[in-house]
Amino acid sequence: MAVRNVIDVGERTPVIALVAAALPLAAAAAGQPDVEASIKFPDSNPFGRVTNGNSNNLLHVRVSNHGAEAVTVTRVHGQFREPSGKERPLRNTTTMPLGLPVGPAGKSPLIPYKFHSENKIGDIGLRVWVDYIDANRKTHSVLGYDSTVTVGEPASSWFDLELIFLYLLLGGIFSGVGYLVYTSYFAPAASSSTKRRPSAVTAKSASIVDGTDGSVQKAAKGSTGVVDESWVPEHHLRARKAKAGGYTSATSGDESEGTPRRRSARK
Repeated sequence: MAVRNVIDVGERTPVIALVAAALPLAAAAAGQPDVEASIKFPDSNPFGRVTNGNSNNLLHVRVSNHGAEAVTVTRVHGQFREPSGKERPLRNTTTMPLGLPVGPAGKSPLIPYKFHSENKIGDIGLRVWVDYIDANRKTHSVLGYDSTVTVGEPASSWFDLELIFLYLLLGGIFSGVGYLVYTSYFAPAASSSTKRRPSAVTAKSASIVDGTDGSVQKAAKGSTGVVDESWVPEHHLRARKAKAGGYTSATSGDESEGTPRRRSARK
């Protein structure tokens, strides 16, 4: 009857509880210390959001030693894996080296594990392990986190200096290109009529006389405007007087001899 009761209890026990109870026995049989790693996101990030390009993605790690001998935690490391049941490894996360001893029946202090992410946006699998060495200097590894996280891009800010410099650079380039296009295709052509023409220079007075010292001077107001002709050759003076009186010379020789010739009248 007692055997029957034991069988009934075993039938009502969940399968997962049986597996969990068998794990410590298997670990003890393999000679692995009874060490447990508890890893989770902080309360400020309950949904497990991971930001790309950020090395401050944070997980809280705590190691519990249920064995009779002390162990030393050596490192915390993880791996991103493909979701949707494929579980194909994609890339490793940051490795944080440690040298933290944990006594028998003791717990480690809270360990902040910061890791970097460069993945596609969306859901992705994440596993994190804790490595430690036992009293016999053998290395062991225990899985502390195995779940799906959400990868996203960092929130952009208008006050980011790098973005401001980029905006200014692009704005200068587009402004220069726009100016070249405008001046080449849309700017109105300069009209020839709008060009400034040189203005004619006119004398303020036509009364110019020669000074006694050979310089050209302006005639005084009210003067007769007589020109000093003492420097003009005499034959030029005679020729001008003959032209004024209606005479013309046939040749320059006649002009030099002083024999003016009367201009023939028109028929």
